[in-house]
Amino acid sequence: MKNAILIANEFINMLPPAETPGHTEKYEGYYHVLEFSGTVELTKMRLYLRDHDKTNFEARKERVREIGAFLNKVYGDGTVDVAVTDTYRNISEALEGRFEIVEAVAEAMRMEGVAPFYTPMRGGTDGTTLSFEGIPCPNICIGGHNFHSRYEYVPVQSMEKISAILVDIVKGFTK
Repeated sequence: MKNAILIANEFINMLPPAETPGHTEKYEGYYHVLEFSGTVELTKMRLYLRDHDKTNFEARKERVREIGAFLNKVYGDGTVDVAVTDTYRNISEALEGRFEIVEAVAEAMRMEGVAPFYTPMRGGTDGTTLSFEGIPCPNICIGGHNFHSRYEYVPVQSMEKISAILVDIVKGFTK
C-alpha cells in the first residue's frame, strides 16, 4: 500500500535542506514548500523555486523533475506527477539596457530626501510580469516593515512619502 503523504514527505526530504528561504539570503536561490495538503490516497503540494541566476533556476526545475522521476521508479509510474509552471522570472533580464527606469526612481527618492538603496527581491512581483510584457516596472519601496510576516505593516508617514515619490516619478517622465 502506498501512502501519498509519506511519499510527498520523501519528495520534500530529497530537496537540499540548506536551500530554503530560512537558510538563504540576498541572491541565493531556494526551494519553498508553499502548500501541502492531502490524504493517504492523494497529496498535493506547491513549491516556489526561486533563483536570480537563470542557469541555476533551470537546474532547480530539473531537480524537482528528477525527484519525481526517481520516486516513480521506486513506487511505480504515475505515483508522482510534477508540473513545473514558470511564474516570475528575474526582472533584471527585462530591465537590461533600461537602467534609466531604475535611475528615475532613485532620483525621485532623492528629491524627497530618501537615500536610495538596492536590495534583491526574494520572490516574484507583479512588476516582473509587467516588465516582461513590455512595461518596465521595477519594484520600489513602500516603507514597510516585517515583510511576509503576520506583523507586516506600513506607517502612514511612509505611505505619504512613497506617494510623493510616485508623483515625482510621473513628473520626471512628463518633462
